Amino acid sequence: MALLLLYSHLLSARDSASLHEISSLPTWQSLIHSSEDKAQLSEPTFLLSNESFSATRELELTLELINSNIEEAYCRFPARTIFLKHHLNLNIPSLETTLASCPELKKYIEHVPFDRLELVFASEIFSSATSMMGHIFLKAGGKNFRDVEVNHSLAYFTEITTLNPAKLLTESLVTGMPGFFTVRPFAKDIKQYLEIEQRNLWQFRLKSNEFNRRLLQLHLWELKGAELVYYFQSYNCATLTLELISLLDPDVLKEKQLFVSPVDVVKAAEKHGLIEQTQVLASPKWLLNSIEDELTTTEKSAIEPWVNNPSEKGLSLLSPLSQQYLSLAHPQKYDSVNGAKDFGIDLSDYKHPAKTPQDSAFGVGYTNSKHGDTVALSFLSSGHYLSGDNRQYLHESELVMGKVSGTINLDTNSVKLSEATIYSVKNLTPSSQFNQSWSTEFYLGYRPAYSHDLSLGSLGEIAFGFGKSKKLHRDISGYLHLVGGVTSNIRDQEWYSQIKSGLIIDLVNDSKLSTEVSWGSGKWHKTASILKANLAFSWFPSTDQSVAMTWRFAENNEHSSHSLGVEYNHYF
Repeated sequence: MALLLLYSHLLSARDSASLHEISSLPTWQSLIHSSEDKAQLSEPTFLLSNESFSATRELELTLELINSNIEEAYCRFPARTIFLKHHLNLNIPSLETTLASCPELKKYIEHVPFDRLELVFASEIFSSATSMMGHIFLKAGGKNFRDVEVNHSLAYFTEITTLNPAKLLTESLVTGMPGFFTVRPFAKDIKQYLEIEQRNLWQFRLKSNEFNRRLLQLHLWELKGAELVYYFQSYNCATLTLELISLLDPDVLKEKQLFVSPVDVVKAAEKHGLIEQTQVLASPKWLLNSIEDELTTTEKSAIEPWVNNPSEKGLSLLSPLSQQYLSLAHPQKYDSVNGAKDFGIDLSDYKHPAKTPQDSAFGVGYTNSKHGDTVALSFLSSGHYLSGDNRQYLHESELVMGKVSGTINLDTNSVKLSEATIYSVKNLTPSSQFNQSWSTEFYLGYRPAYSHDLSLGSLGEIAFGFGKSKKLHRDISGYLHLVGGVTSNIRDQEWYSQIKSGLIIDLVNDSKLSTEVSWGSGKWHKTASILKANLAFSWFPSTDQSVAMTWRFAENNEHSSHSLGVEYNHYF
């Protein structure tokens, strides 16, 4: 009550809301980055109540600062101050009248205009541990104080400083890694993502009013002195970006889950009507693959001489699509077409990130084999399966981070942990006659492997593979990989190698066929070479559901085994 009396001359007579009610507003919670009344940024430069944090206490101390020193309040917390001035109708000077006391803030406002805002999604890249699920950030644009049109990226990220898997896992999940929030010209991101990393950039224009854009602009200034800590599962680029756009519409926070991925932010913005326009900047490599899928065999044969030996002579005899392909394959020589906007193709709804299934999954399955009938339960923390619905990704792939699976043998009633995958990736980037690429795979974790009698037991494993993938048809992909690794059951370690080949076929009625045949040394100690074949027919009744029928076969020089199974996965 004493505090309320202290601030009574600041509060309008018509405003009867208590401090607790104001501190419970989603916008205030986002401004101080509070989640379930816990501070996500416990920095003394950012929080006045960091020693005994609560949203209400932070509000009290902010009002106390406003009352005692309005210039310092605007310089340190301009977003909080204008928010409280607006919602509590505080009788205090405006921000503009105090900017002379905050030269750095004034410079920031003049150089980084917020006349419009865009959400930018950079497509996934498997060569980067922090961008395996894509990257999300904001883009602000407008005319600066010189009346020059400028665009700036506003991004949160971390840097990988170790190649040690155990250390990386500990840092990213437990201790955290240094987080960096940068403001830089958007042109640098175009060069980095489109030209260097060959990733598509999706730009989503966001609906916003002037006050909310100013609130977001000033809030980013408040973050400048905070030492941010990046956690892959709880405070990544997507988590922070979702909290930032909640300043435009607090309802997007309803989509905040245990794990927030970059795609989740796009889905949240789309679900709550924040997106008013979409534009795609497609990388040259992606456009090459897309156009190559459309070229006929005759057109491919016709352009081969120009690809291998660039020359403009007779170029006009080729089809328009072939000329567009050449302009991307050799931009210095064939510049008749330059960029996605000249293709006459609307990419804004093609392989849309918001149409991908959710990142986490719960699965239940049943398997029948000569070793008994088993029921399996699985949980995928984040990622997607090779046998899943990958039609909205740039190409076929698999990403598994944090999967746990247990089985119950219905004959013996025994229960065991069958899988604990830390990280697994398969990157089947297609290679073609004119556009060569390697495909790769990597595994780290604990998973089943065939023993000498072809029963399944689980081993710790680390493996790496590489090879080539190829689009055999628009709906058919094939791959050939060489794989090597080491397994362990504590007592013994075993090095193994194998060669594997697979086909992935997209079928009608939202279904898919995945097959793989492999041959190589056994993974258990002193086991013979094994020939394996797997087949999975998957059906997707909805975006976030899949049903798969599976058949597995294995054979060595003494035994053979096969199993039939069915599995259901729900993505959330």
